[in-house]
Amino acid sequence: MRITTILTLFILSVIFLVIATIRPYIDEPENSAFNDDWNGTSLLFNYLANEGYTVKVLFSSVTNLRGMESSVILVIDGKSPNYSPIERKFIREFVENGGKLILADRDNKISSRFSVEFSRGNLVDFEHYHKRQDLPMVPYQILDSSGILIMKFPSAIIGYPPEAKFLSMSSRNSWVDVDGDKIINASSDLKGPFPVAIYAEYGKGSAIFVSDPTILTNDMIPRGDNLRFFINAVELLSDNKQQIVVLDESHIEGNNTWYTDRVLSLIEFLDLRNLSILLLLSIAFFSLYLFLTKKREGKTQKTLTEPNVSEFRHLIDDIRRKFRTRLEPYNWIVIMRYKELRRILLKQIPPSKRESITDEDLISLVHQRKGNFNRDELLHLLKACENIKNGKNVVKTLGETKFLERKIRMYIELIK
Repeated sequence: MRITTILTLFILSVIFLVIATIRPYIDEPENSAFNDDWNGTSLLFNYLANEGYTVKVLFSSVTNLRGMESSVILVIDGKSPNYSPIERKFIREFVENGGKLILADRDNKISSRFSVEFSRGNLVDFEHYHKRQDLPMVPYQILDSSGILIMKFPSAIIGYPPEAKFLSMSSRNSWVDVDGDKIINASSDLKGPFPVAIYAEYGKGSAIFVSDPTILTNDMIPRGDNLRFFINAVELLSDNKQQIVVLDESHIEGNNTWYTDRVLSLIEFLDLRNLSILLLLSIAFFSLYLFLTKKREGKTQKTLTEPNVSEFRHLIDDIRRKFRTRLEPYNWIVIMRYKELRRILLKQIPPSKRESITDEDLISLVHQRKGNFNRDELLHLLKACENIKNGKNVVKTLGETKFLERKIRMYIELIK
C-alpha cells in the first residue's frame, strides 16, 4: 500500500479527534472556557478541573440535558438573547424537574421565565466601590461563608419571587442609572439598596441569579472574593451531592449548523484533555510506523520533513505547550498581567519598532524615556513570565502568583 494512501486513511481516522481538540485552540470567543484572554472563562474552568470538580463544556443545545436534571448545575453567563423560545422554556422545565442553574446575566429573556427581572440601567454605588462608582463592591453571604463581590457595570435585580433569598445587596447609597446619562436623578433613576444575587427554588430544583454577566471572566474572577462566591454558590446548589458543573457555550458564537450541533453533541461530555493525549499517541504511533517502514525498505525518503506531516509536529508542540500550562490555574493570572505589562511597554515606543524588537532593546528604550525603574529586574521579570507563557515553567502556588502579580502591577504603575 502506498504511503500516501496510508497517510490519507490515518488522517480520516482522526478527524473526529481533530474536531474535538483543535476547536479550543482556534476559536477564542468571549466567555469561552478555551479563551485564555481577559474576556474568557478559562481560569474558572481550570480551577474547577484542578480542584476535583466534574466540569464539562456544552457545545450543543441545552435540550440535550434532558434526563440529567438531578446531576447537573447549568451555568449561563450573558448569552440569553441567543436562546430560542424552546430552549428558554426547557431551561425552566430543567430546573423544575430537579436541575440547578447559575445565571449571570442582565438580559431578561431567560430570567423572566423565573419571575426575575434585571434593571435596564447600570447599578452605581456611592458607598462601596472599586475605583469608580459603576464598579461596586458588594458584600455577600452564602450559608456560613461571606465575602466581597467586585462587579463590573452590573445591573440590579428589581423583580424576584416572594420566597427568594438575597445573597448579596448593594448599599443604601446605590442607584440604578435608568437613563444612562451617568448623572443621578432622583426623579428618573431608582434608589437602592438592590439585590445583585438571589437564590430561589422552583419545583424540585433551584437557581441563583447574578446581575453581572462578566463576573466569571478571567478579568473578574480573581478579584475580591468572586471565585469563592461561585464555589459557595455551587456548594449551595449541590446540597452535599456530587454534581456535574456544565458551562454552556452553545450560543457563544451564535446558532450552530445542523451538522455541527450533531457532532458536538457526541463529544461535549468527553474529556478533551484525554482526547488530546489520544491524538498525540496516535500521531506518535503513526510516526513510528513510518520510521520502521522506511528502515525495512531501505529507502532514504525524509518522510517526517514532508510538508503535510511536519504540520502535525507543529500542532503537537502547540497542543503540548497549551495543555501543560492549562493544567496550572495560577499560570493564567500571571500571563494576563504579563500581557497587560507588555502592551503598556510597547505603547511607549514608535509603532514601527514594535514588531521585531527584543526585550532588552524594548526595556532600554522605555528606560531612556522613564528612567524610574530597575532595568535588570524588569528584564528578569519579563523572561520569567515569557517562560510561563510558553509552558517552560509553571506557577504552582497562590503565593507565587501574588508575588509575581504585585511585581507586574508595580511596573505597570511606574511605566504608565
